[in-house]
Amino acid sequence: MASNSPKGKTKQRKPERTQPTVPPITFPAGMSQAEMQHIIANAIIEARKADEDAKRKQKEANIRELQAVGLKTFHDKNRFLRGIKIAINKAKCFFKICFLPRKYIRGDRVTFGIMSMLLTLIFALVALALYMVAILFFICGIIALIRRQGAPLWGIEWYAFIPFSFSAFLFASIFRISAIETEKVEDRNYIQSLLNIVLAIIAVVFAYLTLTKE
Repeated sequence: MASNSPKGKTKQRKPERTQPTVPPITFPAGMSQAEMQHIIANAIIEARKADEDAKRKQKEANIRELQAVGLKTFHDKNRFLRGIKIAINKAKCFFKICFLPRKYIRGDRVTFGIMSMLLTLIFALVALALYMVAILFFICGIIALIRRQGAPLWGIEWYAFIPFSFSAFLFASIFRISAIETEKVEDRNYIQSLLNIVLAIIAVVFAYLTLTKE
């Protein structure tokens, strides 16, 4: 009788997985691979040109709309006088826009401008606060060095304030650059997502401070 023990059973081989085969690319009759690559490259270049043309036309439309409400450009050599003229002109345009009739309001440029301005303002305020902290730490370190005793704040020695001052100045410069870059960004989706992230971080910080106070 044949043995039914596991040793007597023949091992079953696992079916090997076959790698999917990529079908060869066939070009139209009379067309080589170099010609096809040339066509694809030209299509990509044309798409980029179309995108740049659309952005340029949008900028020109925005400029025409701003000029329609009275925005002007000044080229006075005196910077102080030019700044006064620009401020007065922007104030006039602002009040004119506030009472702009409904039929002349198109698109979402004002809403996008508010989001961009809010994000720029947040970065600018953070940069200003960090600059003040950097100056404060630097002054505390100088005072402690002159007195040659414990630092005037928290009993820290003067040399400990130097890295804190440098770090605060570095982060302040980063946030200042971020504020300038954000002011120039024109991608609405990018501004909205970045603003959501910043507001979420602010909410988390306020929630943490509220919990620690309790």
